[in-house]
Amino acid sequence: MNITDAKQLVGQKCEISWSGRGGLVQETVSMVYDVSYVKLYGGYLVTDVEDIRLDKLMLVSTIADCGAKSRVFELLHDSAREAA
Repeated sequence: MNITDAKQLVGQKCEISWSGRGGLVQETVSMVYDVSYVKLYGGYLVTDVEDIRLDKLMLVSTIADCGAKSRVFELLHDSAREAA
């Protein structure tokens, strides 16, 4: 996901999965407040839980007020890309 795509998430409640330290998958439901760029590290989602690097994102789904989810981004592994 790039910064331009991520800016569309600002102000929305999202279900976010990302690869944390040590490669463990972390998940949260959080409001996205901003998208920022940090030199040497790249883009970040600024959420009410923590700041999440865009290059570590695995899955992002928006959650509507009625509870319906809409998948915005999903990281495909190399084997899934080859099969597609």
